[in-house]
Amino acid sequence: MLGNVKVYLLRSFSRSFKKKVASFPNVKLREISKIEEISEGIFTTGEVGFFIKEQSLIVKKENGRDRHNWMFTSRVG
Repeated sequence: MLGNVKVYLLRSFSRSFKKKVASFPNVKLREISKIEEISEGIFTTGEVGFFIKEQSLIVKKENGRDRHNWMFTSRVG
């Protein structure tokens, strides 16, 4: 077992899918719909798109003095 896991799912995901994920005893489910910082320097865009909802993960990375790089990743929901 992985230990306690926080799972961030789009609010638009089906109720049955969210119920299945939440059924694991070590999962704490969090539904999201807008941009949110989920850990220091790590953000989710929340729901993006109209017909097909997706979300992106944004990671703020320090790059020298007062400079930041942003890394984006996307996944269809």
